[in-house]
Amino acid sequence: MTKKLFFGAAIAASALLVGCGRDDADKPTTPEVDPVEETGEVAIPDAPESPLAEVNKKKSDAFLAAEREKDGMRELDSGLLIETLEEGNGETPTPEDLIRFHFAGSLIDGTKLQDTRTNGGEPVVVPSPAVPQLDNWTQIDIPGVSEALATMSEGESVRIVVPPELAYGAEGVPGRFEPFTTLVFTVDLVEVVGPDETDRRAEIEADQQDLLAVGQATQQAQRVAEHQQVKWVPMAGEEAVSEASTALSSAAETFENAITALGETDESDKPALRAALEEVETAFNAYAEAAATYDEAVIAANEEASAEYLAEMKAQDGVQETESGLLYEVVEDGGDGATPDPTDTVTVHYRGTLPDGTEFDSSYSRGEPTSFPLNAVIPGWTEGVGLMNVGDKYKFYIPADLAYGQNVRPGGPIGPDLALAFEVELLDIESPGDQGGQ
Repeated sequence: MTKKLFFGAAIAASALLVGCGRDDADKPTTPEVDPVEETGEVAIPDAPESPLAEVNKKKSDAFLAAEREKDGMRELDSGLLIETLEEGNGETPTPEDLIRFHFAGSLIDGTKLQDTRTNGGEPVVVPSPAVPQLDNWTQIDIPGVSEALATMSEGESVRIVVPPELAYGAEGVPGRFEPFTTLVFTVDLVEVVGPDETDRRAEIEADQQDLLAVGQATQQAQRVAEHQQVKWVPMAGEEAVSEASTALSSAAETFENAITALGETDESDKPALRAALEEVETAFNAYAEAAATYDEAVIAANEEASAEYLAEMKAQDGVQETESGLLYEVVEDGGDGATPDPTDTVTVHYRGTLPDGTEFDSSYSRGEPTSFPLNAVIPGWTEGVGLMNVGDKYKFYIPADLAYGQNVRPGGPIGPDLALAFEVELLDIESPGDQGGQ
């Protein structure tokens, strides 16, 4: 579907033309220019303060100088260079107009930034719900682009060279554009729609809403796929929640079928497209409901299994219980060594297992002990290790509310509301006053 591809183009376009993370206070303003006035003078940015900026400025200056010499290239007061590729025969836009335009952007070395025509993409529309940051096209974040649009007429195609002071200036945009970056665009002004053309504006608005809906459907498909990969699984296996698991699988299949049908829908058939989008939304909501039911079933199964496990451990000889519900047993008594305070850093060897005996973490397996502040771990560890002396080895059986509860890593080995067992050997203690030579 073209609309899916256009959704990606629209997002990329908004990233390139809208904001790019710069504060409005640093944003250059679009100069007031006479569209037909030409000049040979260019505003000079502040002197570069870094070797990279100096190199980029020299490259930009050389590129701009070469571009000025090209036949058919004209320069505006602002320093914007414009070459007309195809004459237009329609209206020149005012700030009150809605416009549709294509653009392709690149760096001076030819590196492509964005092309709205890629894979049959449709024009960018401003204003539009797809780019809510813009009230009108004059607010496009690259002043050189909005300045060029102000000189164009409907149907016109131009190539523009945007000097740094009309793009992202001497600072650039960290991680996206280097200091003193000159940008090159081809811009095609496809349509200018006046404020009184209400029917046409309504049609474009509906198309843009469809665009957003298709984008949302794409995101929903990604969310369902991710949930399927990292969904919780009860310790006893999915058979322990078979009814909820079956319902979730059925909802996933229904959603996937709806997404497939959307992809096969002719985008020009608006009623069919909107019906397909509605089916996707309905299927996604049904999946979300089934996922919530499934998660509740997993939690209930884990709570039941954990309760049984803790009751079994509590009945074992030598197992003691604290007021919090922590169970522990002394495996080896190391004598009268020091006992840690919660603010101490402890060095331990340990092994962690699920109630079914599955090992999920072990310093023994890694071949070296680990150190950490005692008050920076799960409550069951803070309390339990605080009972130990250096040289002791204990086993702890930790209820879920003293472990990770439901705050577990998606797709990780520890399920929600699951009791855990740890074998811990306390090797050393370092008090805050002893650290760093203090």
